[in-house]
Amino acid sequence: MQPIQAHLSVNNVKRRKNKMLNISQINQVQDELFKDEDIYVYAIVDGASCPELRFKIYDWQPTSGCLWSGKLEPDVEEVAPYMIMLERDTEFTRWLIKEGYQNHWNIFVTSMLEPKAFRKQIRKLQLVRSPDGKTLLFRFYDPRVMEMFLPTCDDKQLAEVFDGIKFIAFSSYEGDALYSTRVEPKSKDLLLNKLPLLENTAS
Repeated sequence: MQPIQAHLSVNNVKRRKNKMLNISQINQVQDELFKDEDIYVYAIVDGASCPELRFKIYDWQPTSGCLWSGKLEPDVEEVAPYMIMLERDTEFTRWLIKEGYQNHWNIFVTSMLEPKAFRKQIRKLQLVRSPDGKTLLFRFYDPRVMEMFLPTCDDKQLAEVFDGIKFIAFSSYEGDALYSTRVEPKSKDLLLNKLPLLENTAS
C-alpha cells in the first residue's frame, strides 16, 4: 500500500488537561469496545506518551507487539508504538482505559484479524505522504490526530485505513465522549457514533 495522503498538521494538535476516568466510565468504554464477542479488540499505544507501557506489558503479559521492526535500542523501544490485544476486565485493560483515555495515549481498534495479521495490517498506516510529496511517519495512534484525520479522507483512503478493521474508537478532544468510527459497506461513508461518558461519583 502506498503511503496515505495526509492533509493535516500534527503541530496543530493541542494538549488538554489530564484526568482519569472513574469506574462507571471505564465500564462504559468497555461496554462499547467489547459489544461484539466474535472480534478482537486491540489498543495501539504510543510509548512516547506512556513511559510505563513496557513495564505494564512485562508485568501483565498481554498479547502485544511493537509496530517498529528490527532490533531496537532500549531508548527507542521506550518511545515506539505498540499493539496490544485487550481482554475485558483484565488489569491491563482497566489500567489503560482509566489512566490513558484522557491522556491521549492510544486508540482502540476492533478486527477479525488475529494478532500477527493485525500487526502486519496496522503497520501500513505508519507512513503518510504530505501534500508536497514527502513521506512522513504518521502518529495515527494519537486520538487527537485520528479525530482530525478521518474526516479529511476520501473513499480510497478510508478503504485503506479500514482494511481488515471493523471500527476505530478514540477519546474525544475533551475526553468527555468516546468516538466510534466505521465505514458503511454500501455507501462507503464514514460513520461516527459519539458515546457521552456519564459523570457520577463512582471512583
